[in-house]
Amino acid sequence: SVQLTVGTIMARRVDELLTLDASKCLDASKSWLMFNLAKSSRRALGIRQRESRPIDAIAVEMIEELRRFQRLLKRFGVIDDMTDLFATPSSMGFSGLQDCTIYLYNRHLDFACDYFESDLNAEGQRYYVRQHQLRRFFAIMFFYTNSFGELDTLRWMLGHRNIEHG
Repeated sequence: SVQLTVGTIMARRVDELLTLDASKCLDASKSWLMFNLAKSSRRALGIRQRESRPIDAIAVEMIEELRRFQRLLKRFGVIDDMTDLFATPSSMGFSGLQDCTIYLYNRHLDFACDYFESDLNAEGQRYYVRQHQLRRFFAIMFFYTNSFGELDTLRWMLGHRNIEHG
């Protein structure tokens, strides 16, 4: 559910969310999400730019809860150090947390869709959402509400470096 909420509110690319570091993903004021911007490493030796975007209080509360869980796991010796924000316990019973991968990230979204019983198609198959759809939803809602800016603001929020991104 945290992934679903943060993914919708922040409209980040999936690889930006996969690599969120639990210990460094919020600034000191807890009002900005800190991440490595995807599609920003051209002529930069593969090093991504570190970026920040404003984050809503409800997403901060959810992120703080995941961080609290990791701090407890560290204190009890289950993990050695804080890891990916969306790291997950192993379904195979291994100790510690598994780093977040695209497979695990999507599996988490699938679990949320199953839990909330998202719609079924005509064949009875559940509809599963993906991060790119959440980014698209953000862009649509941005234009629908037209409440806080124009195209340049949307491009900045989405992390588009040039007009060809979209």
